[in-house]
Amino acid sequence: MNLDIVVLIVAMAAVTYIPRVVPFFAFSGKLPPFIEGVLRNVPFAILGALIFPAVFILLIKETFSLEY
Repeated sequence: MNLDIVVLIVAMAAVTYIPRVVPFFAFSGKLPPFIEGVLRNVPFAILGALIFPAVFILLIKETFSLEY
């Protein structure tokens, strides 16, 4: 392989790896209570973000439907 491509792949790997490792070492102990609270609510927020648009679209289709 071309050396430029190998260097580019290694650089991209470092750029994606560094943001994942830095919090691990920065918060090696316990996370602050605020961040724990935010992370505890993430699953509920994701579930709501997935379900709400689908329900909203179904209600709009049902409300403004021209079929009888």
